[in-house]
Amino acid sequence: MSTDQKPRFVMIVTDAPLMAGRPSKLANRVAIHLTIISAPLPPAASATTIATGVSPLIHGIVTKGTVDSESLTIRESVRTDRRFQTFWDESDLDVKLINWPATIGDGQVTNLQSFQEFQDAKECLGAEIVGILLPRLAREENTPREVSDTQQELENFLECLPKETKVLIVHRRTEDDGVPLNSMHTLCATFLVGNYEIQPKKLCYLEAVGAASYLLAGVPCPLGVAQPKWQFLPPCAEDIQSVFPKNPLPDTVDWPALIQQIIQSDNTASITLLTQRFTTLVSLAFKKQLWNKLEFNSVCLVQLRGNPFDYWMLILALEQQGKIEELQPVTVLLEKLFPNIFITRIAKALVQFDEQETLDLLQTIEIEKIGVYHALGLYGRSCLKAGLMERGEAALVLATQKGVAISADRVQLAKFYFENGELEKALRFMKRIGESDCELSWQVLRLKILDNLNLKKEALLQAKMILANDSTHAVALKALEKFS
Repeated sequence: MSTDQKPRFVMIVTDAPLMAGRPSKLANRVAIHLTIISAPLPPAASATTIATGVSPLIHGIVTKGTVDSESLTIRESVRTDRRFQTFWDESDLDVKLINWPATIGDGQVTNLQSFQEFQDAKECLGAEIVGILLPRLAREENTPREVSDTQQELENFLECLPKETKVLIVHRRTEDDGVPLNSMHTLCATFLVGNYEIQPKKLCYLEAVGAASYLLAGVPCPLGVAQPKWQFLPPCAEDIQSVFPKNPLPDTVDWPALIQQIIQSDNTASITLLTQRFTTLVSLAFKKQLWNKLEFNSVCLVQLRGNPFDYWMLILALEQQGKIEELQPVTVLLEKLFPNIFITRIAKALVQFDEQETLDLLQTIEIEKIGVYHALGLYGRSCLKAGLMERGEAALVLATQKGVAISADRVQLAKFYFENGELEKALRFMKRIGESDCELSWQVLRLKILDNLNLKKEALLQAKMILANDSTHAVALKALEKFS
């Protein structure tokens, strides 16, 4: 796999700003910018996702340090803490990294700890792969002047690279004047890969950016890493075949038992680090709607911290999995600890079998004062089910505005608008839910909306998808007959 081109691929990762806005060129090279969909991540988690192409929920690296399960003290994350392969594993690539996490014990890389990353990186340019993590920048002042100075330092480094070197930069998005962007999606991936003038408008996941790292390094994506189809990736990308990974490896740490030991030892530093770990994993599991993982990580967070947000995320995970019996004791504990907050009333309404008492509970809640935004969606769905339509609509719309609406929330809001004849609204709030494999009722709702909007092409595709799983489905057959 060796090549005369050195380096072949350079990756630079930070959660701080590196440039002002989305410049069309960096170091006189065309720059392609993609906005990244991701929960807030520590730099170590982002860097490992870039190197593996999978989420921290899979690769297991969240912070630079972790808590040792034997000594109960903080140590640096090592190679064996990472549960998924990187693109350089078992290759003959010459890899030099700076400040990269979980590399202790990785015999395939050289990792340098540095506070002058770009300067020291210039000494690594004889390697085929160079990776730079800039954890310090996020702790520094990010004024427009500071961002401008950092961009100049970045471009000075990029000018040292051959024009053929592929470059990926993950960084904090900013306004054109360098002010950090106040947005739901704070990260950007910038590619320097040739003279492509395209600027894709679609959002992408951080895992997809990590998958692109495989291709830019000339390595096939393993199974479990979804290969992106972006036009600017190397031409050979379409011909690369996936290989079988040796992992993901199972998580061998008994986290609840470890947390219990740490709490008993009153190790404040370890508690703080693990709280950061599980807060991050809870946010990721929620964003990806992986309810079993949300349940597990919320249980750990309740152990460590036990604030209303932690309990609510556990309640939501149980509700989405239909674990009604498990909801009861969690709700009782929430009421004991936080009897006077609105999410406690929402949780009580879930396990309340008396319709009038449920109505009374739901009507006492002030939507704008629900302290945990993630509870808005479930509150809205509960209101619609109880016949409190205005309240339900308001809560679900607010959940979408806050960026905390899950698929079940959007479907119920779309159903509400569909039944009230507001078809365009129904389709808009449903987004792309129902287009792919999901609950059949969601697919059928989408078809009904498309049918009533007379969107022939979309309705035919939707009907055929439903019939592929249920060849006798009456709604799909009727749509097929109508539009064929």
